[in-house]
Amino acid sequence: PLVSREHAWRVHNFVLWSLHANPAARVLLGGPEKYDGTACYPITILEGVDHDFVANKEFFGPVVSLHKFSSEEECIGLANASCYGLAGSLWIQDFAVAHRLARDIDTGMLWVNTWMERDLNTPFGGVKQSGMGREGGDYSMSFYTKDKDVTMNLT
Repeated sequence: PLVSREHAWRVHNFVLWSLHANPAARVLLGGPEKYDGTACYPITILEGVDHDFVANKEFFGPVVSLHKFSSEEECIGLANASCYGLAGSLWIQDFAVAHRLARDIDTGMLWVNTWMERDLNTPFGGVKQSGMGREGGDYSMSFYTKDKDVTMNLT
């Protein structure tokens, strides 16, 4: 479930708008027809929605939009066109390409052929307008402590 029925309704409206904005867009899983009005919005996968709209909205719901591309450059351009950069995932067979894309996609975290696997000792957080800084690993120590240099003459 989402945090409230009101939030689920916002996600529902986001999905409706995304589908309405592009007549070629389609629901691959879930979607508005499956929503029952509660705080539980169905997991939804969309294809063909307007990238500029969905990539620049944080709606915090169980919705994924799939975008096709025909070159590495187009993939990087689509991924980096967002004002956000918390996390992303690549599902790919060619690991040489995956390494190049991981280097050039501007995101705080990137998973390749997996999702949300994380060692708590590694940094967590986004770039651009995502998140509130980094946490995890050394970043957690910095978050909960304050550095101070104190010099004393003990003679």
